[in-house]
Amino acid sequence: MSKVGEAEYQLTVARALISKPENWCQGGFRKNLYKFGVVVGAAFCAGGAMRESNLDPYVFYQHTPAYGFLHEAAGIAPAPDGSLSEWNDAPARTHGEVLAVYDAAIAKARELGV
Repeated sequence: MSKVGEAEYQLTVARALISKPENWCQGGFRKNLYKFGVVVGAAFCAGGAMRESNLDPYVFYQHTPAYGFLHEAAGIAPAPDGSLSEWNDAPARTHGEVLAVYDAAIAKARELGV
């Protein structure tokens, strides 16, 4: 059994946060989900899930290898030149496309052992 690298773990946790369509959003990093006026969960954009899953509070989530793998998988320039938020918020963007990008980023991290 191989050891899971930090980037792979962070990406896997972030993907799990948005694995259901109702837990993915556009137009904000995080949106609380309410039932009868009570917060019962949250939805995250692609970047918001990364921010939420950041393992090291002393390292800005956009400076992690995991975030770089996500940008690469989405085919956008690295931050700050490329915007994962703009990619996520494209009107035609689908939940399935976001999960596919996460899957590609996870595979890359696993391949590199990070």
